[in-house]
Amino acid sequence: VVVSFQNGPFSPDIFDRTTYRQTINMFKLFPIKLAGYHFCFDDIRFRMVWGLATIYIGKEARLKAREHEGTPFECRYGLMSYGIPVDDLPITVEGVDDNSALVQWIEDRQREQNELDNP
Repeated sequence: VVVSFQNGPFSPDIFDRTTYRQTINMFKLFPIKLAGYHFCFDDIRFRMVWGLATIYIGKEARLKAREHEGTPFECRYGLMSYGIPVDDLPITVEGVDDNSALVQWIEDRQREQNELDNP
């Protein structure tokens, strides 16, 4: 499951058709099965962008895509209704990026790999 948070003011300058197509094609190339995609946003103008994006992703991916509109706190509740463990996401209730859990996970994996490589 992919979860994407878009926080902050809406700016049409950040959207480009080429970028959208490249991103969508990238997802199609991943050797994984996409179980679901949740797009969270706090600016109503992103709803139009989401509508355009769903045109490009195709029917199969569109059936797996969900949007959540509101504050990061409200979006977390929307994600929880789908059983997504929001405490594991790299964003706080206030909408602040917090990747400390990811950094810790990477360090743990590197330590485990080093132990396997150097017994």
